[in-house]
Amino acid sequence: MITVLLATRNRARILKDVLTCFCDLLPPESGWKFVVVNNGSTDETSQVLASFVDRLPLHTAFEPRVGKNYALNAGLDLVEGDLAVFTDDDVFPHADWLVQLRRAADMNPSYSIFGGQILPRWQAPPAPWTRWIDLGPIFTITDPLLGEGHFLQIYS
Repeated sequence: MITVLLATRNRARILKDVLTCFCDLLPPESGWKFVVVNNGSTDETSQVLASFVDRLPLHTAFEPRVGKNYALNAGLDLVEGDLAVFTDDDVFPHADWLVQLRRAADMNPSYSIFGGQILPRWQAPPAPWTRWIDLGPIFTITDPLLGEGHFLQIYS
């Protein structure tokens, strides 16, 4: 089983779109659980989460201490299975995201950490002058020409 862990704070507007995208994920054969920790939100985050309870394998927690680490640590108690996937509250994964993560983990049992390509989802096309700027360090955008491969292997 895979547990996806996400922390959010005052992002109700985008969270609704993100959770809608998560509804379209293909479930891995081993199943999955989705843990979202509301990190002291004062907007409609709780209501948005409640509206997805019947559409996702959703488990929620509330962490009043503000800070992503507090929120993620609070969510760790809800993690189940053999693969924990940490993501952000502004990620729109492809439908086969969990299936591919499961496949990668099964094919590489000695690996502890997996990463993936990060591409922007611009609300409007970026200004032409941004073409000369390397957006990777600024927005953690992955160079689309970078191929798959084993870049770092960490042994415990």
